[in-house]
Amino acid sequence: AGVTNSAVALVQVLPPPADLIPFALEPPAQAVAGQPMSLSWSITNAGTSAAAGPWQETIYLSSLPDGSARRALGTVSFSGSINAGQVLRRTISVTVPADLSGPQYLVVSEDSGNWLQETVESNNLLLAATPTEINNADLIVSRLDAPANAQFGQTIPLTWVVGNSGSAPANVQWSDKLFLSH
Repeated sequence: AGVTNSAVALVQVLPPPADLIPFALEPPAQAVAGQPMSLSWSITNAGTSAAAGPWQETIYLSSLPDGSARRALGTVSFSGSINAGQVLRRTISVTVPADLSGPQYLVVSEDSGNWLQETVESNNLLLAATPTEINNADLIVSRLDAPANAQFGQTIPLTWVVGNSGSAPANVQWSDKLFLSH
């Protein structure tokens, strides 16, 4: 007896993926630690299909010119879409960590959460060519006046001067602590 086998294969044809590429990063020349900093860059879709959100964009700072050992400043979600060949300009504000100072390189990562299928995943990172100088206050005691001798239980007059040897103004409140030792 003749047995006939037949099979039907279902093939889902997906459109070619998008390819997000960040470019034209404009880092500020200077920023102040603990304060907001504005950052602008562009994204192009070099793929042949639209890139439909959502996806994540993460902003980093690195003290190294190659962008390694980076520290995340923030992640934002993008929920729009970018057609093939389209360019989109992005501007966001991030707060510079208060403990940073000196030259720092900005890094932008498109689709940092890997939510989009892309033809090339290795071109989503953009490193600023020049560093942003992070200015920070550096408070120091520049003078302390105290009597040479005192008696136990006696109130003594103390005066001191605090100066800022940093590269940014000290626009925050602070408190001073005095310790007596012998």
